[in-house]
Amino acid sequence: GQPLYERLGFLPLDQVHIYQGGGLHPPLPPPQGVRLVQQADLPALAAADRRIFGTDRSRVLRLLLDANPGRAFMVQGTAAEVEGYVIAQPGRIGPWVATSPPAAQMLLQAVLSLPYLAPPTVAVPAENPQAASLLAGSGFQPVRHNRHMVRGLAPTGGSRCQVYAQASLSIG
Repeated sequence: GQPLYERLGFLPLDQVHIYQGGGLHPPLPPPQGVRLVQQADLPALAAADRRIFGTDRSRVLRLLLDANPGRAFMVQGTAAEVEGYVIAQPGRIGPWVATSPPAAQMLLQAVLSLPYLAPPTVAVPAENPQAASLLAGSGFQPVRHNRHMVRGLAPTGGSRCQVYAQASLSIG
């Protein structure tokens, strides 16, 4: 679809790699240091998300949390700042953001502790090679690549290298 989008004024911004889980993992307890997200955590999650994505996505986060109760985890630092969070949708892991690979690893272990009906997929921005390494270590395989495109000006701010998985191909 890239030629069609280019004719409509979209420009290539990044590439997104789609990974598929290698099999179903037996549910295990989440690792120590990771906790379930509560609705009261939304302002702190939205603030951390804004720093990483460069825009306010609090409405998207609220919708994802409401649609996936008990399937969102977070890691907090010593000063109670959010170091990362992840939401496990029915067939996809994401959004998944973290300020460090160790926090990202803990969050991945947490979502892999949940039951899935089929192996989940993960949409990883090419700007984050750490995500590919973590996923490969957990049995995920790349299945396809998509071009991430934007219409008009490219977004400024944010840090896509801290995005380990997008919520979907169309929503970061």
